[in-house]
Amino acid sequence: MMRVLELLGNAVSSAYIDQCQLDSGSAGRRVTQLVELLTADDADARMVGERHGIDIAAAYDVVVVQFVGEVDSNALAAAETALTAHSAGSRPLTALNKHGGTILVPCDAAGEVDDIVVRLSAKTGVDIVAATAKAAPGAMADAVAHCRELVELARSLGKEPRLYRTCDLALEYQLSRPGPGRSRLRSVIAPLATFPELLHTLRTFIANEANRRVSAKTLFVHPNTVDYRLKRVEHLTGVDPLSSAGLMSLHAALVVDCLARANGAGSALPAAVAEAS
Repeated sequence: MMRVLELLGNAVSSAYIDQCQLDSGSAGRRVTQLVELLTADDADARMVGERHGIDIAAAYDVVVVQFVGEVDSNALAAAETALTAHSAGSRPLTALNKHGGTILVPCDAAGEVDDIVVRLSAKTGVDIVAATAKAAPGAMADAVAHCRELVELARSLGKEPRLYRTCDLALEYQLSRPGPGRSRLRSVIAPLATFPELLHTLRTFIANEANRRVSAKTLFVHPNTVDYRLKRVEHLTGVDPLSSAGLMSLHAALVVDCLARANGAGSALPAAVAEAS
């Protein structure tokens, strides 16, 4: 009898542990399925949420995440658990894989979106480029597509890993739209193509908010060298980088050129640029 009880106890314990693991995995799959339905504007999303006992919020901060590097599956699972366990507001819904994914943060968790991205980066041990926009269930597909475009834009331009909103990339986003203006802008810096030190100085000058002394320190040169190079930029392009209008034009031209290179246009300027110039 003791042997039978021992065998029975072991069998029950093993079955219980297996069931707990199954339930845990099923819960994760249910949330992923719900996120996929919500972000596809599927009419069945609310019904599926009710069936699984998951409340659907009136509106969400849609967060599209891209990991800069591959994430270990165990670290990712632990990160997702931590995000939902330490949420200040309603529970975020996550659908993540080793490359990235989507997080839906209920809008009642005000100010939590930035913190979620920071915590996710810390838990996974990799940098994250992410973008966010608000949307209500039934109108989320466009928000997801927009956020994905912002993420790709930030990656193409070599922006620092962090969370971006449309206002952070408004100029770059507009310049990524097709149109004759892009060709004209790119033609502005065409004369600098054979002067990499001038292009590097101009990018550094813009990145340092037109501060020549900080730029000189960044470039490890004398401020007079920065002045000389900027004068050369003006001579070659006909645009004064020391004027606010000129600096804005050159900044826009650099953005368009960077996007063109990222999209495979290469270093050679297309014929449309010569025509537009």
